[in-house]
Amino acid sequence: MFDDNKKYRRGKLNSDPDVHEEIIDVEAYLNDRINFLGKKAEKERGFGDTAKTMGGGVLLVSFFCATAIPGSPIVIGASLAGYLVALYGDYSTTGRLRFLPSRRTFLSLKSEDEEKDFIDLTADFEEDVSYLPRKENVEARFINRYFEEISEKLSEMPVPIRAKTYKAIIDNVYSRKAQSKYYKYFEARSRQKDLAVETEIDQMKSVQDTSAVFTQALQPRKQIKTIEADLDLECQLFESDPQVSHHQKTEDFESPTSQPPIFVDKRKTQVTGYNTIAKKWQFCTFTIAGQGAGKSELYYWLSKYLAGQDVRVYYLNLASKKEDFGRDWEGHAQCVRCDLRKLDPKGAKGVISDVYQLIKNYDSCEEKKMLIIDEANVTFLKVHRYAKDLGEMRDYLAALIGDLVSAGGKGFESIHALGQGLKASTLSDGIFPLFKAMLLNYMTVAPGKEVYAADRNQMIGEDNTTRRDVVNNFGKDCANPPVGIEGGRILNYNGTWYPTGGKADLGFTDSDSTSEKDLSASRTSSTTAQKKRSQIEELIAELEEDGYDTLWSFAEAMGMPSSGAKRRLIEIISIYLESKRPDLASRFARDKKNQFSSFDGRYSYPDNNEKELKTRLLTNFCCCLCQKRSEDVEIHRTSYLGADDQPGENMFPLCEVCHNEAHEAGNWNSILDSIWSSHQTEGFTKRINLGLNFLTQNIDY
Repeated sequence: MFDDNKKYRRGKLNSDPDVHEEIIDVEAYLNDRINFLGKKAEKERGFGDTAKTMGGGVLLVSFFCATAIPGSPIVIGASLAGYLVALYGDYSTTGRLRFLPSRRTFLSLKSEDEEKDFIDLTADFEEDVSYLPRKENVEARFINRYFEEISEKLSEMPVPIRAKTYKAIIDNVYSRKAQSKYYKYFEARSRQKDLAVETEIDQMKSVQDTSAVFTQALQPRKQIKTIEADLDLECQLFESDPQVSHHQKTEDFESPTSQPPIFVDKRKTQVTGYNTIAKKWQFCTFTIAGQGAGKSELYYWLSKYLAGQDVRVYYLNLASKKEDFGRDWEGHAQCVRCDLRKLDPKGAKGVISDVYQLIKNYDSCEEKKMLIIDEANVTFLKVHRYAKDLGEMRDYLAALIGDLVSAGGKGFESIHALGQGLKASTLSDGIFPLFKAMLLNYMTVAPGKEVYAADRNQMIGEDNTTRRDVVNNFGKDCANPPVGIEGGRILNYNGTWYPTGGKADLGFTDSDSTSEKDLSASRTSSTTAQKKRSQIEELIAELEEDGYDTLWSFAEAMGMPSSGAKRRLIEIISIYLESKRPDLASRFARDKKNQFSSFDGRYSYPDNNEKELKTRLLTNFCCCLCQKRSEDVEIHRTSYLGADDQPGENMFPLCEVCHNEAHEAGNWNSILDSIWSSHQTEGFTKRINLGLNFLTQNIDY
């Protein structure tokens, strides 16, 4: 009922693609097609080679024994006829005249252990599919060569026309061969990616010979023009609902209302768990992970990324610990999070009411949306202090999960349940089958490796308890990662293993907060409602008593594990000092003559004065924009990084007039939601860098 992996097809796969199939998971469909064709090819090869081997063998034996065995001429004739029939059958099906059994058959006679998966792009696969009928041979080779490009293209299209488009592609390529516009288009996409990789490699090499530069610069242009011309076929091929004929060869067609497509030069990036789940977020997923495997970290950045794509995010965690409050979910999601078990009955009743309302808000939302249930195994515990009070909410939520799982990703609405284990006997009735019906995302630490878990402040390895839960509920195949996956943290998403990856795979940088590394700092950096006033007061008292000269030194003494955590703590302290403790704040003022501002916290690190002097000396006290020399040249930062500031990278010498120009509205992004957020526009940064390069004679040719 809830098997999402079967939603793309109806019944068994046929030799010819069915236009009535509903392809939801494109990669799964293509994998099944190529696997189906591969297995069929193996059987065809086996039948043909068996007939040739037996017919030829009997023919030879009968020929040499013609005088010794009565009736040998009859046997010779029969075996010869069988051999000729096998040859003709092979030729009529494939168009090839092969007198001997295939190389693969001889190899299999020597070794029974040389079985290979037909999805592998190997010479064995190519030889096997040559035994298929011609159209199926073309389809298998086409998928084999352009699997990634076909998958990407079909995934971009509406579900109802994917099957028709796929059949149109195969029919057209079979009938037109190299003249097919589909073939030209997918070949262009493939070459575009290869060219991008080659260009990236060339850019990494140091160039010594000027003539070689011109040779390299001129040669790719011809390729690029050809690629662009072939890619322009996209508007003709894919912007209309393909009309597929089941009786004749499909000819090229054009969309009368097509518009010029926009193509982006994409680099090949590593496929990780982060970017894979981001592409398939609309499918309901059950994430099971051991301690420190990073499930909450993944979904924090995933939800933040999707919120930027106009997806409404809802977050529920009824077993949230104080370490979890370092993540600012409230900034992009509607949240309810607390440790329900520790609340008194009155407080628990209010929270459960809020949870019920959260789920109703999600259910009534008509936009793209996702609901994240963190610590779902605790939310649905059969034995819980407030199990009775949770009953009605649980039933409502279970029914909602069932509806969405059966919908299979339609409507771009999904529920993602996160758990640290899966023991059916501990869960409330009806929940266990729903969890198993979701796509599985098993996150773990790679066998034999250890990773640092900041929220626990310790190195951790593979969680064997969670692994047993996965084996018991989903089978051994889901819990046995292949050798060679990069990274300490890995995950199995819907049957495929990936390196887990990180927030950078979704476009976030180290300056974005809050990351998993910051969790150990959540005691001092959390801004949520559950943070008590006494915590910040204790920090301020420690800051005052220990006599720190800079706020950065204090943040380091507090054990902040990353620059982002230090900056976040400094911001909280700076805001408090400005409003509550101006007497203590004066110690950290940038200009001792003026009153402390929270923005002064950006410059409160030990070697600030030294770095500013080095910045002035870069150009011998000359302004990077107007080149005028002045002893009073000022220091301008294109971004605020605290102690990570670097002369010539984000620190530049500017005169007062040019410094004011740099902060004008058109040249400066003034973002006041954080003391660290404002930054220089890209265009004006280039102007400053050009001036710096000129003054330092560091011109980039």
